[in-house]
Amino acid sequence: MNRIAAALVVVVTLTAASSAFASTDSAGGAGAYLKLGVGARALGQGGAFTAVADDTTAIFWNSAGLQTIGKAEATGMHANLNIDRSYDFLAYSSPLNQNSSWGFAYTRFSIDGIPLTKERTDGSGNPQLTDDLYDGSGNWTGAGPGAGDVRVFGQFDDVEDNFTLSYSRKMRDKINVGANLRILQQKLYDSSATGFGMDLSALYRYSNKLNFGVSVRDLFEKLDFGSGKRTETIPVTATAGVAYKGPKQIRFALDLAKVQNEDVALRVGAEKWFKKQYGLRFGSNDGDFSAGASVKWSEWQFDYAYQTQELGDIQRLSFVKRF
Repeated sequence: MNRIAAALVVVVTLTAASSAFASTDSAGGAGAYLKLGVGARALGQGGAFTAVADDTTAIFWNSAGLQTIGKAEATGMHANLNIDRSYDFLAYSSPLNQNSSWGFAYTRFSIDGIPLTKERTDGSGNPQLTDDLYDGSGNWTGAGPGAGDVRVFGQFDDVEDNFTLSYSRKMRDKINVGANLRILQQKLYDSSATGFGMDLSALYRYSNKLNFGVSVRDLFEKLDFGSGKRTETIPVTATAGVAYKGPKQIRFALDLAKVQNEDVALRVGAEKWFKKQYGLRFGSNDGDFSAGASVKWSEWQFDYAYQTQELGDIQRLSFVKRF
């Protein structure tokens, strides 16, 4: 029965991945933060982590890997991104029994202090930013002295967050499967949206040195802003990866990632631990260079990642606490 169930989950995951790779539907830009990745360790090696997935960030990369951790673990990440964006991730995972594990994650992405401006229409009906005059009830009374100039009336935030419940199970000695259920929320000025979605994944541990992984994230996910308002579809991401532990215990990893209506992205990375206490890694995420380092102290691990990007370089910090 386990063999049949494992085969079924892997086939479903691969089928969903194939569908995402072949899709030509409009992807849109909803939930873009869901594609950024989590964990300084994984991101320091270019995000090539689908076939590694051996810590609690597996909830994001490949939930099938949770079962391989073997003990309770908590992790968190913080990043101040360019363009005044803030990105945070907190997660916890624990074994349920010898063959299964569960996890929970919270992710928050925000752009704070967005200027609030007013607009009026010109004689042709086109919107025009203005410092027009308004009465105490907010009614327009006339053009201001700098008609057409931008005037900031206040500020608001764009906040997106999600809660993910994760489950991983060993189906056979070499095959793990995983699934996530997700609740999404977004608050933008005076609008709010909710949504639901799921992920499917599988991990095949061919040997002590060679792993294969596949994941399909953000299946059936939409953000619904309410009756009569817009509904935004979040594009599916399908990823296939391989990880190999080579000479001198250096682990090499490669991922192929496909987001709907985007080209396939190549992620490669390498990681080396020294005395099981200090880690060093390098990678490339579709041409963007990354590097990172780690240090372990008792049951704690601290990770750092540096990434080059077109919009500006990014630094990330994360921690892991094992129980």
